[in-house]
Amino acid sequence: MTSRRSPKPQPVRLDRWLAGVGDDLPPGAVITINAPGISLQLDSDMIGLALVNLLRNARQHTPADGSIIVRAEHVVDRLHISVRDNGPGIALALRDTLFEPFVTSRADGTGLGLAIAREMAEAHGGHLNLLAGEQGAAFLLDIPWVPAPGAWV
Repeated sequence: MTSRRSPKPQPVRLDRWLAGVGDDLPPGAVITINAPGISLQLDSDMIGLALVNLLRNARQHTPADGSIIVRAEHVVDRLHISVRDNGPGIALALRDTLFEPFVTSRADGTGLGLAIAREMAEAHGGHLNLLAGEQGAAFLLDIPWVPAPGAWV
């Protein structure tokens, strides 16, 4: 978090890439991926790190019989990736400082996951936001859509 690197975008087929993002996470709630089979350019390591942090948090706060839904969509000139779970949600007291380093509700947490995820989104010229009014927790990663060379969009 102390030295920001620039993204190195590469062509990625969205549905296939997202299907493998959470592969190394410990078992827990089922993760469902809903993404179109279209290609774009992004730094899959950086955005992958942001998504792994979101998925790790969702798994930590969602019961094993719960669900986590990752949905990606191309919206005009943006890529929207939402991560929604049906866990207990985020305490009101944490919402204003949620993305600051070292803010956590877990005794064994570092409080860096969401701060890093937001930094990765911002490095891509995007944003990471908590969606209000959702059951459980829901985050929206919003980054510019950069078509892959020769890809239909």
